[in-house]
Amino acid sequence: MRAGIVASPQWLEAMSDRVDIGPFRAERLLANGTRTQVWAAVRGGKTVAVKLARNDAVRPAMLREIEVYKALQPPGLPGFIEADPKGRWFAMELVEGVAIDKWARNEREKTLADVAIQILEVLHHLHGQGVIHGDIKPSNILISTDGIPTLVDFGSATFVGKQMKGFHGTLGFAAPEVLAGEVPTPASDMYGFGAMLYACLTDRPPFVLPDPAALAYVPTQCLPAPPSTWVPGIPARVDHLVLALLARSPDKRPSDARLISQALLTTPRAKMAKRVLGMHAERDALRRLVVSASQGQAKAAVIYGPAGSGRLTLITETIEAAIREGMQYLAGVTPMAAKDAIAESKKPPALVFRIGQRGAQSVVQELLELGRPLLILIHSDRPLPRIEGAEQITPAPLNRTDASQLVATLGGDMAKAEEWRDASAGLPIGIVGRCRKWMRERQGDAPERASLPSKSRRVLTALDTMGECSLDELAAAVRMPENAVVDHCEVLIAEGFIEVTGAGSMIRLTTPVSEVTQ
Repeated sequence: MRAGIVASPQWLEAMSDRVDIGPFRAERLLANGTRTQVWAAVRGGKTVAVKLARNDAVRPAMLREIEVYKALQPPGLPGFIEADPKGRWFAMELVEGVAIDKWARNEREKTLADVAIQILEVLHHLHGQGVIHGDIKPSNILISTDGIPTLVDFGSATFVGKQMKGFHGTLGFAAPEVLAGEVPTPASDMYGFGAMLYACLTDRPPFVLPDPAALAYVPTQCLPAPPSTWVPGIPARVDHLVLALLARSPDKRPSDARLISQALLTTPRAKMAKRVLGMHAERDALRRLVVSASQGQAKAAVIYGPAGSGRLTLITETIEAAIREGMQYLAGVTPMAAKDAIAESKKPPALVFRIGQRGAQSVVQELLELGRPLLILIHSDRPLPRIEGAEQITPAPLNRTDASQLVATLGGDMAKAEEWRDASAGLPIGIVGRCRKWMRERQGDAPERASLPSKSRRVLTALDTMGECSLDELAAAVRMPENAVVDHCEVLIAEGFIEVTGAGSMIRLTTPVSEVTQ
């Protein structure tokens, strides 16, 4: 429970060793804020919780909260007992428990999902009755010893369509539109629900900033990192759900409680999110470009670096963020067809080009000069300073800590983590390849076809037939987007199955396909 500096309201009647609040005798202070206090109090041998206004200015808000409590009594809320008609105090069922984020530290994801669904049902009921809680955060969700959640503290609650004066809520969990002074909606509670899930999964709020005051505006201009950035093993479906709930625009957030519940129910069977280590500054810069493009600006970024450095991971994550922010991904559109595709798009478009595609650089410059909102990502092996206005972003090599975490995630030899990191110059794919090779050798296995992803096997089979070829030719042969082929080739290069020739323009097998696929 919360605690703070004790300051007795003016109408507390002190009588020797007791404090009276109306017909209740206060025994211990449970929570102390700038506007109210919450006491454990007794009447007739029964202990209840009494919320007390600290001064007369708080009484209108207390009367509104009393109105909410009296109108809504579903499971998951403290039961209403009695209230002072002038709004000085009201009594409710005493709920003993621990904040959900602290409780979640020792629980499995399935248990957290079950509890989250119960909270979602309470919110669904509130919203159906026209009430917005207004302050969904971990400390306002208490978990009892038998794992039952209770939503508490309706001090920021309001009815749909009504707005209170000033800011109400908690920085770090308040929705961007609330921070901007707009009237809260049920979608504002869904943002808080997503921020609460984020904190439970990662043990940190969506935004962690040196200056807490910056939380008043940063969520309106930035996007949080995926939860899987901080914790490996989070199901991909949950990763995407939490980020969707944290969308800046209220109408982009999921609102169907049944669909959200279904996503949470299937978490034990869901595929794990791909672990992305490091590159925090680069990922944050790309998320900021997404925000700018979705708000009406023309933005471009050249994402460059050697094969296996993480370029495609950055591009994929950025496109996913753009889609969540309401942009339209024009998949597979070539530079020469981009103008027509953009003209037909109904939403701000996001495109991905690969350097080497005909006309890529000149087309990007032309598109940026159109003056319409869009986002262009260029997959390159080198910076392209000639594209005026494009940000040049290259993935930073993994440091030793991140390299060790990657090896641990893959189940490799931790004693070799530093050696593999140095040998690969910190390239993630180089570490992955060395780790997989070590695991095969440890098990005494030859490289087997079955151990490779099916699409990687398609690439190997095509190269066996074609011999040395260009990336464009290979992509056409396997009927896959060029960026996807690059991803598979990076893995195969790291494992020593193929190599790049012709100054980086051609690819060929290094191991006979019969040895790899037998």
